[in-house]
Amino acid sequence: MIQVDALPSNTISGAVIEKILDSTRTLSNFLLLGRIVPEFKEDSIREVFAYSYRIIYQIQDETVIIAAVVHGKRLLNQFKNTEESS
Repeated sequence: MIQVDALPSNTISGAVIEKILDSTRTLSNFLLLGRIVPEFKEDSIREVFAYSYRIIYQIQDETVIIAAVVHGKRLLNQFKNTEESS
């Protein structure tokens, strides 16, 4: 799910959302396309970029699960702490 309210509130936001959606569609054919997320250092947790946004996803078997879409300047500590506690 993409939080639209977190994106810029102007005409550019539609292009940003479309780029994010295009990037996620590509993942279904190329699971290993993204780089390993440095904060997690796990082969199954990867990311691709759409403009200034990080699309963080996890690979489970042949399935891609979108974990987060985060602006590149935001820290991932809240996601990392959640992962460590599970």
